Amino acid sequence: TGSRLAHKNYEQEAVQKRTFTKWINSHLAKHKPPFEVSDLFEDIKDGVKLLALLEVLSGQRLPCEQGRQIKRIHWVSNIGTALKFLEGRKIKLVNINATDIADGRPSIVLGLIWTIILYFQIEELTSNLPALQALSSSASSVDSMASSETGSPPMKRKVITKFQGNAKKALLRWVQSTATKRLGIEVKDFGVSWRSGVAFHSVIHAIRPELVDMDIVRKRSNRENLEEAFSVHCDITMFFCNGSMGIPCFLDMHNGNIMKTHVVKEVDFSRHSHSLTYNTGHSERLSKQISPFDICDAFVWLVQLLDWHIHLDKSLPGPLGVIGAWLHRAELSLREDIPIQQAHEETANIIHRKLEQHTEVLKNLEGHRQTFQQIHRDRSVNGVPVPPEQLQDMAERFNFVSTSSHVHLIKFEFWEMKYRLMALLMLAESKLKSWIIKYGRRDSVELLLHNYIAFIEGHKFFEQYETTFWTLKQAADSYLESGDPAEEVEGVNKFLSDATAQWKNLSVEVRSVRSMLEEVICNWEKYSSTVASLQAWLEDAEKMLNHSESDKREFFRNLPHWIQQHMDMNDAGNFLIETCDETVSRELKQQLLLLNGRWRELFVKVKHYARADEVDKLRKDYDDGIEALKAFIDLANERMNTPVQVSFLNIRTYLQDVEVIKVHEAGSLEYLVLIGQSQRIPLSSD
Repeated sequence: TGSRLAHKNYEQEAVQKRTFTKWINSHLAKHKPPFEVSDLFEDIKDGVKLLALLEVLSGQRLPCEQGRQIKRIHWVSNIGTALKFLEGRKIKLVNINATDIADGRPSIVLGLIWTIILYFQIEELTSNLPALQALSSSASSVDSMASSETGSPPMKRKVITKFQGNAKKALLRWVQSTATKRLGIEVKDFGVSWRSGVAFHSVIHAIRPELVDMDIVRKRSNRENLEEAFSVHCDITMFFCNGSMGIPCFLDMHNGNIMKTHVVKEVDFSRHSHSLTYNTGHSERLSKQISPFDICDAFVWLVQLLDWHIHLDKSLPGPLGVIGAWLHRAELSLREDIPIQQAHEETANIIHRKLEQHTEVLKNLEGHRQTFQQIHRDRSVNGVPVPPEQLQDMAERFNFVSTSSHVHLIKFEFWEMKYRLMALLMLAESKLKSWIIKYGRRDSVELLLHNYIAFIEGHKFFEQYETTFWTLKQAADSYLESGDPAEEVEGVNKFLSDATAQWKNLSVEVRSVRSMLEEVICNWEKYSSTVASLQAWLEDAEKMLNHSESDKREFFRNLPHWIQQHMDMNDAGNFLIETCDETVSRELKQQLLLLNGRWRELFVKVKHYARADEVDKLRKDYDDGIEALKAFIDLANERMNTPVQVSFLNIRTYLQDVEVIKVHEAGSLEYLVLIGQSQRIPLSSD
């Protein structure tokens, strides 16, 4: 059992090695100078041909150590360069390192080459799957194509988007949805599901139904089906490889049960009709070696069929070949995914460029359609008959392009504006985070305010957002009117609703930034000025404590002003401590601690001078009141001692004067008593 398993593994490894070598050589032939791999495990050790392969596949120049004298250290360096290049393209390399490749370990070398094939060829070619799915599932026909000539409205169809996932999953899903599901065939993997050969025939049937009779396929044995499937593959391979199509051949044909089969068929190709005619007779030679079904051969087998379909379009005669090439470009445009980048603005710019490119391609739709309709009516091009199935295929594809192009362009317009709006929202959030921070010194806050004004007013940010939003709204309305499903409508409406709510909050916060920055600057200005003046005054005040009482009274006469300055300094300082970063806050706290300490120590000694001006004013008011009272008393005495002639009028006037004197005397005395008590001025009994 162990020897049989080892033999099976060896056989599988040999098949993969041979297949991969042919694939590599097909690309190395394009290198300048061209290279060739004879023994894959040996020739890859120095990394030179590996780097050359990656240069051909990527179109980029890669640094390489080469020459007759390079040693193992240079080998590892070259392989390391190749692996870093692949990792830079987000290609996942599992358990593959430079030393294993330099040692020529078969499993590691095969794993690396298979990873490269997956990325550079199969990923590229499986991008064609959606278009082919659209063709095979299309409900349109030549009749529907013809009806469009008379003005009938085209059938609306949703643009097919690329399968999600890696190439292996995408290929399997395409086989399931396009080639097997509608035929009632179950394909779960690239192993056992393919051993009957029915899955192979279903794929051929999906691309060229005239080549396969599925009823006959279901009745045949596994071996017969596999022989026939690879036989058809061989026929097409011979045509494309022996012709001028430039498609490399690197598949060996072997069945999925126990036999490796080499099938040779005669192929008669008519260049005028571009149809394949098969000779029913063929010879075959069966080897006695046992080989399990190889997954990589299945992949490449499927992918080459897809590639042939594309090349066949471009090789059609005359104007039909031009139309075929244009159809391929148009289908590529319609199925192209939106390339999401990390930066929304970059995504929007890429979408805009692609929208321009797609518009340029699709603007030729009407001209090519008219030419094709004429060919379709004539059933020939330049007098050469065209197979009906080829016209049917192209008619369905034209219908797909014509009914999908308008929706596709509207979709790209919507997504461009969506990502522009998202970029503005993200920019606003980013700017807000840079503005609403723990601030630094005054000059840095002034710089922030300058930046804010330049951004908001200089770039007219709010106007720019409103314009972008309304453009997006119009694009969204057009997009939704194109007939997208309910979940798409719900998604678009939800995005618009979320964006509106987000902007409502953001705009309020952004608008409040200016007043906040101005308040911080104002407090810095107040703090700086009060600290400077208070420090100077404290130095003079501390010296004044040694002077005479009259000098101190005179110096501290304006102490209330400095009390207010001290309060303003602390208010501004505490505000800045709360709004500034830790370093600045710590410095402010230290400065306030020192100044407040000096203030408290001084204030205890001079606080009684705080009311000196008020006391002086009250004393002056008191003295003025005494003088006024004396003058009044003199006037009253004079009036009281003046004789009055007895008459009713004179007596009444005299009594009124006495009442006035009494009221004035009481008020003046009460006022003087209050002043004296408040200032502790001693009052005589007089």
